[in-house]
Amino acid sequence: MLIYFPFIFFSALTIYLWKKKQYIDVAIFLSAEYALTSFFAILCVKMDLLGAGGILFTRETLELNFVPTLLYCTLITITIIPFSKLDIYKIKNIYNPSQLIFSLFSYFLIAIALLNIYIIIDNIIAVFQEGDFASVRASHYDGEKTAADLKAESLPSILRYLYYFNRSTILALPCFFYSLCFLKKHWIYNCTLLFAALSLPLSGIQNADRTEFIFFAQTLIVSFLLFRPYFQTAQKRFLKRIMIPLCILFILYLSAVTIARFAERETGASGGSIQYAGQNYLNFCYFYEYANNDNVYTTRMFPFVNHMFKDMDYADTKEIQSEQQGFFIGVFASFLGVFLLDTGLIGLLLWILAFYIITHLTFRFDNMNQISLGNLIGYYVLATIPAFGIFYYPYIDYMQGIFLILSVCISILLHYKFKIKE
Repeated sequence: MLIYFPFIFFSALTIYLWKKKQYIDVAIFLSAEYALTSFFAILCVKMDLLGAGGILFTRETLELNFVPTLLYCTLITITIIPFSKLDIYKIKNIYNPSQLIFSLFSYFLIAIALLNIYIIIDNIIAVFQEGDFASVRASHYDGEKTAADLKAESLPSILRYLYYFNRSTILALPCFFYSLCFLKKHWIYNCTLLFAALSLPLSGIQNADRTEFIFFAQTLIVSFLLFRPYFQTAQKRFLKRIMIPLCILFILYLSAVTIARFAERETGASGGSIQYAGQNYLNFCYFYEYANNDNVYTTRMFPFVNHMFKDMDYADTKEIQSEQQGFFIGVFASFLGVFLLDTGLIGLLLWILAFYIITHLTFRFDNMNQISLGNLIGYYVLATIPAFGIFYYPYIDYMQGIFLILSVCISILLHYKFKIKE
Protein backbone atom coordinates (compact mmCIF):
# COMPACT_ATOMS: atom_id res chain seq x y z
CA MET A 1 0.00 0.00 0.00
CA LEU A 2 2.95 2.36 0.53
CA ILE A 3 3.34 2.64 -3.25
CA TYR A 4 0.29 4.95 -3.19
CA PHE A 5 1.55 7.14 -0.34
CA PRO A 6 3.86 9.56 -2.28
CA PHE A 7 1.20 10.14 -4.95
CA ILE A 8 -1.48 10.88 -2.33
CA PHE A 9 0.95 13.01 -0.31
CA PHE A 10 2.15 15.22 -3.18
CA SER A 11 -1.32 15.48 -4.68
CA ALA A 12 -2.60 16.71 -1.32
CA LEU A 13 0.33 19.13 -1.03
CA THR A 14 -0.36 20.47 -4.52
CA ILE A 15 -4.05 21.03 -3.73
CA TYR A 16 -3.20 22.66 -0.39
CA LEU A 17 -0.73 25.09 -1.98
CA TRP A 18 -3.18 25.92 -4.77
CA LYS A 19 -6.01 26.66 -2.33
CA LYS A 20 -3.64 28.87 -0.37
CA LYS A 21 -2.54 30.89 -3.43
CA GLN A 22 -5.49 30.45 -5.83
CA TYR A 23 -3.07 30.42 -8.74
CA ILE A 24 -0.29 28.14 -9.97
CA ASP A 25 3.14 29.19 -8.76
CA VAL A 26 6.57 27.52 -8.80
CA ALA A 27 5.98 25.60 -5.56
CA ILE A 28 2.74 24.12 -6.94
CA PHE A 29 4.50 23.16 -10.16
CA LEU A 30 7.27 21.41 -8.22
CA SER A 31 4.80 19.55 -6.03
CA ALA A 32 2.75 18.50 -9.05
CA GLU A 33 5.89 17.13 -10.72
CA TYR A 34 6.52 14.78 -7.82
CA ALA A 35 2.85 13.77 -7.72
CA LEU A 36 3.13 12.88 -11.42
CA THR A 37 6.33 10.83 -11.04
CA SER A 38 4.77 9.08 -8.02
CA PHE A 39 1.81 8.15 -10.18
CA PHE A 40 4.16 6.59 -12.75
CA ALA A 41 5.83 4.67 -9.91
CA ILE A 42 2.43 3.11 -9.17
CA LEU A 43 2.12 2.13 -12.83
CA CYS A 44 5.59 0.55 -12.75
CA VAL A 45 4.51 -1.72 -9.91
CA LYS A 46 1.01 -2.49 -11.14
CA MET A 47 2.15 -3.17 -14.72
CA ASP A 48 5.07 -5.32 -13.51
CA LEU A 49 7.73 -3.10 -15.07
CA LEU A 50 10.26 -3.78 -12.32
CA GLY A 51 13.80 -5.07 -12.70
CA ALA A 52 14.45 -3.29 -16.01
CA GLY A 53 14.60 0.15 -17.57
CA GLY A 54 16.64 1.55 -14.68
CA ILE A 55 14.42 0.20 -11.87
CA LEU A 56 16.57 -1.75 -9.41
CA PHE A 57 13.75 -3.50 -7.56
CA THR A 58 12.45 -6.73 -9.05
CA ARG A 59 9.06 -8.24 -8.31
CA GLU A 60 10.73 -10.58 -5.82
CA THR A 61 12.83 -7.93 -4.03
CA LEU A 62 10.27 -5.09 -3.98
CA GLU A 63 10.28 -3.70 -0.46
CA LEU A 64 8.73 -0.32 0.25
CA ASN A 65 9.02 0.53 3.92
CA PHE A 66 7.57 3.44 5.87
CA VAL A 67 10.84 5.15 6.91
CA PRO A 68 12.31 5.71 3.42
CA THR A 69 8.87 6.66 2.11
CA LEU A 70 8.44 9.24 4.87
CA LEU A 71 11.97 10.55 4.30
CA TYR A 72 11.35 10.88 0.57
CA CYS A 73 8.13 12.84 0.99
CA THR A 74 9.27 14.97 3.92
CA LEU A 75 12.67 16.02 2.56
CA ILE A 76 11.30 16.89 -0.88
CA THR A 77 8.58 18.96 0.80
CA ILE A 78 11.25 20.85 2.78
CA THR A 79 12.92 21.82 -0.50
CA ILE A 80 9.61 22.86 -2.11
CA ILE A 81 7.98 24.95 0.63
CA PRO A 82 10.45 27.91 0.49
CA PHE A 83 9.39 28.58 -3.10
CA SER A 84 5.85 29.31 -1.92
CA LYS A 85 7.10 32.42 -0.07
CA LEU A 86 7.13 34.50 -3.24
CA ASP A 87 3.73 35.92 -4.18
CA ILE A 88 4.45 37.08 -7.70
CA TYR A 89 1.06 38.78 -8.10
CA LYS A 90 1.84 41.18 -5.24
CA ILE A 91 5.02 42.34 -6.94
CA LYS A 92 4.39 45.41 -9.07
CA ASN A 93 7.87 45.76 -10.49
CA ILE A 94 10.97 43.70 -11.25
CA TYR A 95 13.75 46.26 -11.21
CA ASN A 96 17.12 46.00 -12.93
CA PRO A 97 19.83 48.11 -11.22
CA SER A 98 22.11 48.03 -14.26
CA GLN A 99 20.91 47.83 -17.84
CA LEU A 100 24.54 47.73 -18.98
CA ILE A 101 25.32 44.58 -16.97
CA PHE A 102 22.12 42.94 -18.18
CA SER A 103 22.91 43.72 -21.83
CA LEU A 104 26.51 42.52 -21.57
CA PHE A 105 25.41 39.32 -19.86
CA SER A 106 22.72 38.70 -22.47
CA TYR A 107 25.20 39.11 -25.33
CA PHE A 108 27.64 36.85 -23.46
CA LEU A 109 25.01 34.07 -23.37
CA ILE A 110 24.19 34.61 -27.05
CA ALA A 111 27.88 34.36 -27.95
CA ILE A 112 28.19 31.05 -26.07
CA ALA A 113 25.12 29.70 -27.87
CA LEU A 114 26.58 30.68 -31.26
CA LEU A 115 29.85 28.95 -30.36
CA ASN A 116 27.89 25.87 -29.33
CA ILE A 117 26.02 25.79 -32.65
CA TYR A 118 29.32 26.06 -34.54
CA ILE A 119 30.62 23.04 -32.62
CA ILE A 120 27.57 20.76 -32.81
CA ILE A 121 25.81 21.65 -36.09
CA ASP A 122 27.62 19.05 -38.24
CA ASN A 123 26.95 16.37 -35.64
CA ILE A 124 23.24 17.23 -35.41
CA ILE A 125 22.88 17.05 -39.19
CA ALA A 126 24.63 13.65 -39.20
CA VAL A 127 22.33 12.33 -36.44
CA PHE A 128 19.19 13.27 -38.36
CA GLN A 129 20.58 11.95 -41.64
CA GLU A 130 21.42 8.62 -40.01
CA GLY A 131 18.09 8.52 -38.18
CA ASP A 132 19.20 5.72 -35.86
CA PHE A 133 18.77 7.32 -32.44
CA ALA A 134 19.26 3.99 -30.66
CA SER A 135 22.78 3.48 -32.04
CA VAL A 136 23.66 7.11 -31.40
CA ARG A 137 22.67 6.72 -27.75
CA ALA A 138 24.53 3.40 -27.50
CA SER A 139 27.70 5.09 -28.79
CA HIS A 140 27.27 7.77 -26.14
CA TYR A 141 26.99 5.14 -23.38
CA ASP A 142 30.12 3.44 -24.74
CA GLY A 143 32.02 6.69 -24.28
CA GLU A 144 32.73 7.27 -27.95
CA LYS A 145 33.75 10.80 -28.85
CA THR A 146 31.57 12.64 -31.32
CA ALA A 147 32.74 14.90 -34.13
CA ALA A 148 31.58 17.81 -31.95
CA ASP A 149 33.84 16.66 -29.11
CA LEU A 150 36.83 16.61 -31.44
CA LYS A 151 35.94 20.04 -32.85
CA ALA A 152 35.64 21.45 -29.31
CA GLU A 153 39.07 20.09 -28.42
CA SER A 154 40.59 21.76 -31.49
CA LEU A 155 39.31 25.23 -30.59
CA PRO A 156 41.73 28.00 -29.61
CA SER A 157 42.28 28.12 -25.85
CA ILE A 158 40.17 31.22 -25.27
CA LEU A 159 37.17 29.64 -27.03
CA ARG A 160 37.60 26.36 -25.14
CA TYR A 161 37.46 28.30 -21.87
CA LEU A 162 34.41 30.20 -23.09
CA TYR A 163 32.71 26.90 -23.91
CA TYR A 164 32.92 25.91 -20.24
CA PHE A 165 30.01 28.32 -19.72
CA ASN A 166 27.68 26.44 -22.07
CA ARG A 167 25.66 25.11 -19.11
CA SER A 168 24.96 28.73 -18.16
CA THR A 169 22.77 29.31 -21.20
CA ILE A 170 19.69 28.22 -19.21
CA LEU A 171 19.99 31.69 -17.64
CA ALA A 172 18.92 33.09 -21.01
CA LEU A 173 15.31 32.10 -20.28
CA PRO A 174 14.67 34.57 -17.42
CA CYS A 175 16.60 37.15 -19.44
CA PHE A 176 14.30 36.46 -22.41
CA PHE A 177 11.14 36.87 -20.36
CA TYR A 178 12.45 40.00 -18.61
CA SER A 179 13.33 41.57 -21.96
CA LEU A 180 9.94 40.60 -23.37
CA CYS A 181 7.96 42.05 -20.45
CA PHE A 182 9.97 45.10 -19.39
CA LEU A 183 12.27 46.18 -22.22
CA LYS A 184 11.21 47.56 -25.57
CA LYS A 185 13.63 45.39 -27.52
CA HIS A 186 13.19 44.27 -31.10
CA TRP A 187 11.67 40.82 -31.58
CA ILE A 188 14.91 39.62 -33.17
CA TYR A 189 16.80 40.37 -29.94
CA ASN A 190 14.22 38.46 -27.89
CA CYS A 191 14.24 35.51 -30.27
CA THR A 192 18.04 35.43 -30.12
CA LEU A 193 17.88 35.18 -26.32
CA LEU A 194 15.41 32.32 -26.64
CA PHE A 195 17.75 30.68 -29.14
CA ALA A 196 20.56 30.98 -26.55
CA ALA A 197 18.36 29.20 -24.01
CA LEU A 198 17.98 26.30 -26.48
CA SER A 199 21.73 25.65 -26.48
CA LEU A 200 21.62 22.65 -24.14
CA PRO A 201 18.66 20.86 -25.79
CA LEU A 202 20.37 21.27 -29.15
CA SER A 203 23.55 19.80 -27.67
CA GLY A 204 21.49 16.87 -26.42
CA ILE A 205 20.44 15.94 -29.97
CA GLN A 206 23.96 14.76 -30.84
CA ASN A 207 23.61 12.07 -28.13
CA ALA A 208 19.91 11.31 -28.79
CA ASP A 209 19.22 12.70 -25.33
CA ARG A 210 15.76 13.51 -23.96
CA THR A 211 16.61 14.77 -20.50
CA GLU A 212 17.95 18.13 -21.71
CA PHE A 213 14.67 18.74 -23.54
CA ILE A 214 12.71 17.92 -20.40
CA PHE A 215 14.98 20.20 -18.38
CA PHE A 216 14.36 23.01 -20.86
CA ALA A 217 10.60 22.49 -20.62
CA GLN A 218 10.84 22.65 -16.82
CA THR A 219 12.86 25.88 -16.82
CA LEU A 220 10.51 27.34 -19.42
CA ILE A 221 7.54 26.65 -17.15
CA VAL A 222 9.33 28.09 -14.10
CA SER A 223 10.21 31.26 -16.03
CA PHE A 224 6.69 31.53 -17.43
CA LEU A 225 5.18 31.29 -13.94
CA LEU A 226 7.53 33.97 -12.60
CA PHE A 227 6.73 36.48 -15.36
CA ARG A 228 3.11 35.57 -16.12
CA PRO A 229 1.56 38.57 -14.24
CA TYR A 230 3.45 40.97 -16.51
CA PHE A 231 2.28 39.62 -19.88
CA GLN A 232 0.29 42.06 -21.96
CA THR A 233 -1.71 41.16 -25.06
CA ALA A 234 1.25 41.72 -27.39
CA GLN A 235 3.55 39.51 -25.32
CA LYS A 236 0.94 36.73 -25.15
CA ARG A 237 0.51 36.82 -28.91
CA PHE A 238 4.28 36.74 -29.45
CA LEU A 239 4.69 33.75 -27.11
CA LYS A 240 1.95 31.79 -28.86
CA ARG A 241 3.57 32.32 -32.22
CA ILE A 242 6.94 30.93 -31.15
CA MET A 243 6.00 28.44 -28.41
CA ILE A 244 3.39 26.42 -30.30
CA PRO A 245 5.78 25.45 -33.15
CA LEU A 246 8.55 24.88 -30.58
CA CYS A 247 6.35 22.55 -28.53
CA ILE A 248 5.38 20.59 -31.65
CA LEU A 249 9.04 20.12 -32.60
CA PHE A 250 9.88 19.04 -29.04
CA ILE A 251 7.08 16.47 -28.99
CA LEU A 252 8.09 15.06 -32.38
CA TYR A 253 11.73 14.74 -31.33
CA LEU A 254 10.96 13.18 -27.94
CA SER A 255 8.54 10.74 -29.55
CA ALA A 256 11.06 9.71 -32.21
CA VAL A 257 13.86 9.18 -29.68
CA THR A 258 11.60 7.28 -27.28
CA ILE A 259 10.33 4.94 -30.00
CA ALA A 260 13.85 4.36 -31.35
CA ARG A 261 15.35 3.61 -27.93
CA PHE A 262 12.54 1.58 -26.38
CA ALA A 263 10.65 -0.03 -29.27
CA GLU A 264 12.84 -3.16 -29.19
CA ARG A 265 12.36 -3.69 -25.47
CA GLU A 266 9.87 -6.22 -24.19
CA THR A 267 7.90 -3.40 -22.52
CA GLY A 268 7.82 -1.34 -25.72
CA ALA A 269 8.07 2.44 -26.02
CA SER A 270 5.15 3.09 -23.66
CA GLY A 271 6.52 0.79 -20.96
CA GLY A 272 10.00 2.28 -21.30
CA SER A 273 8.58 5.79 -20.89
CA ILE A 274 6.72 4.76 -17.73
CA GLN A 275 9.90 3.23 -16.30
CA TYR A 276 11.82 6.40 -17.21
CA ALA A 277 9.30 8.63 -15.41
CA GLY A 278 8.46 6.46 -12.42
CA GLN A 279 11.71 5.07 -11.09
CA ASN A 280 12.88 7.83 -8.74
CA TYR A 281 10.82 6.91 -5.65
CA LEU A 282 11.40 3.19 -6.19
CA ASN A 283 15.16 3.57 -6.56
CA PHE A 284 15.35 5.90 -3.57
CA CYS A 285 13.77 3.17 -1.44
CA TYR A 286 16.17 0.63 -2.96
CA PHE A 287 19.15 2.82 -2.06
CA TYR A 288 17.85 3.18 1.49
CA GLU A 289 17.51 -0.59 1.92
CA TYR A 290 20.60 -1.86 0.11
CA ALA A 291 23.19 0.93 -0.20
CA ASN A 292 26.58 0.38 1.41
CA ASN A 293 27.75 3.64 2.95
CA ASP A 294 31.15 2.44 4.18
CA ASN A 295 32.75 4.72 1.59
CA VAL A 296 31.77 8.37 1.21
CA TYR A 297 31.98 10.06 -2.18
CA THR A 298 31.52 13.79 -2.75
CA THR A 299 32.17 13.94 -6.50
CA ARG A 300 28.47 14.60 -7.16
CA MET A 301 27.81 16.82 -4.14
CA PHE A 302 30.86 19.06 -4.72
CA PRO A 303 31.90 18.42 -8.34
CA PHE A 304 33.75 21.68 -8.87
CA VAL A 305 35.82 21.31 -5.69
CA ASN A 306 36.71 17.69 -6.50
CA HIS A 307 37.68 18.58 -10.05
CA MET A 308 39.84 21.55 -9.09
CA PHE A 309 41.61 20.15 -6.02
CA LYS A 310 41.49 16.36 -6.48
CA ASP A 311 41.34 16.13 -10.28
CA MET A 312 38.44 13.72 -9.81
CA ASP A 313 34.98 13.65 -11.37
CA TYR A 314 31.89 11.48 -11.08
CA ALA A 315 32.95 9.65 -14.26
CA ASP A 316 36.09 8.54 -12.41
CA THR A 317 34.17 7.04 -9.48
CA LYS A 318 30.98 5.78 -11.13
CA GLU A 319 32.24 2.29 -11.95
CA ILE A 320 34.07 1.98 -8.63
CA GLN A 321 30.93 2.91 -6.70
CA SER A 322 28.80 0.52 -8.75
CA GLU A 323 31.24 -2.31 -8.02
CA GLN A 324 31.26 -1.52 -4.30
CA GLN A 325 27.48 -1.28 -4.14
CA GLY A 326 26.84 -4.41 -6.18
CA PHE A 327 24.42 -2.60 -8.51
CA PHE A 328 24.61 0.06 -11.23
CA ILE A 329 24.30 3.46 -9.58
CA GLY A 330 23.62 5.51 -12.73
CA VAL A 331 19.85 5.30 -12.37
CA PHE A 332 17.26 7.92 -11.48
CA ALA A 333 16.62 8.06 -7.74
CA SER A 334 15.80 11.78 -7.41
CA PHE A 335 18.35 14.27 -6.15
CA LEU A 336 17.80 12.84 -2.65
CA GLY A 337 18.92 9.42 -3.79
CA VAL A 338 22.21 10.79 -5.13
CA PHE A 339 23.24 12.12 -1.73
CA LEU A 340 21.83 9.17 0.19
CA LEU A 341 23.93 6.80 -1.88
CA ASP A 342 27.12 8.89 -1.94
CA THR A 343 27.23 10.33 1.58
CA GLY A 344 24.70 8.34 3.61
CA LEU A 345 21.70 9.61 5.53
CA ILE A 346 23.71 12.15 7.56
CA GLY A 347 25.19 13.68 4.40
CA LEU A 348 21.72 13.86 2.85
CA LEU A 349 20.24 15.60 5.91
CA LEU A 350 23.12 18.08 6.03
CA TRP A 351 22.60 18.92 2.35
CA ILE A 352 18.87 19.46 2.93
CA LEU A 353 19.66 21.74 5.88
CA ALA A 354 22.15 23.74 3.79
CA PHE A 355 19.66 24.07 0.93
CA TYR A 356 16.93 25.25 3.28
CA ILE A 357 19.24 27.87 4.82
CA ILE A 358 20.34 29.11 1.37
CA THR A 359 16.76 29.42 0.13
CA HIS A 360 15.73 31.14 3.37
CA LEU A 361 18.50 33.72 3.00
CA THR A 362 17.92 34.19 -0.74
CA PHE A 363 14.14 34.60 -0.43
CA ARG A 364 14.21 37.33 2.22
CA PHE A 365 12.33 39.88 0.15
CA ASP A 366 12.62 43.30 1.82
CA ASN A 367 9.80 44.88 -0.16
CA MET A 368 7.09 42.59 -1.49
CA ASN A 369 5.97 45.31 -3.93
CA GLN A 370 9.13 44.93 -5.96
CA ILE A 371 11.98 42.49 -6.47
CA SER A 372 15.33 42.78 -8.20
CA LEU A 373 16.08 40.85 -11.36
CA GLY A 374 19.09 39.38 -9.57
CA ASN A 375 16.92 38.06 -6.76
CA LEU A 376 14.52 36.53 -9.27
CA ILE A 377 17.39 34.83 -11.13
CA GLY A 378 18.61 33.40 -7.81
CA TYR A 379 15.11 32.08 -7.15
CA TYR A 380 14.99 30.58 -10.65
CA VAL A 381 18.36 28.82 -10.32
CA LEU A 382 17.50 27.33 -6.93
CA ALA A 383 14.16 26.12 -8.30
CA THR A 384 15.98 24.06 -10.93
CA ILE A 385 17.41 21.78 -8.22
CA PRO A 386 14.12 20.21 -7.05
CA ALA A 387 12.66 20.61 -10.57
CA PHE A 388 15.45 18.68 -12.33
CA GLY A 389 15.73 16.54 -9.20
CA ILE A 390 12.82 14.33 -10.24
CA PHE A 391 15.59 12.45 -12.07
CA TYR A 392 18.83 13.19 -10.21
CA TYR A 393 20.89 16.05 -8.82
CA PRO A 394 21.48 18.09 -11.97
CA TYR A 395 24.76 19.74 -11.03
CA ILE A 396 27.04 16.70 -10.87
CA ASP A 397 29.51 18.02 -13.44
CA TYR A 398 32.22 20.55 -12.64
CA MET A 399 31.11 22.73 -15.57
CA GLN A 400 27.72 22.96 -13.92
CA GLY A 401 29.60 24.15 -10.85
CA ILE A 402 30.93 26.95 -13.04
CA PHE A 403 27.31 27.73 -13.94
CA LEU A 404 26.37 27.98 -10.25
CA ILE A 405 29.29 30.32 -9.55
CA LEU A 406 28.29 32.51 -12.51
CA SER A 407 24.67 32.47 -11.30
CA VAL A 408 25.71 33.78 -7.89
CA CYS A 409 27.79 36.54 -9.49
CA ILE A 410 25.08 37.72 -11.90
CA SER A 411 22.43 37.56 -9.16
CA ILE A 412 24.53 39.90 -7.04
CA LEU A 413 25.33 42.24 -9.94
CA LEU A 414 21.65 42.49 -10.89
CA HIS A 415 20.50 42.96 -7.30
CA TYR A 416 22.70 45.69 -5.85
CA LYS A 417 23.28 49.10 -7.36
CA PHE A 418 26.92 49.47 -8.31
CA LYS A 419 28.37 52.72 -9.53
CA ILE A 420 28.93 51.94 -13.20
CA LYS A 421 28.95 54.59 -15.89
CA GLU A 422 26.44 53.44 -18.48
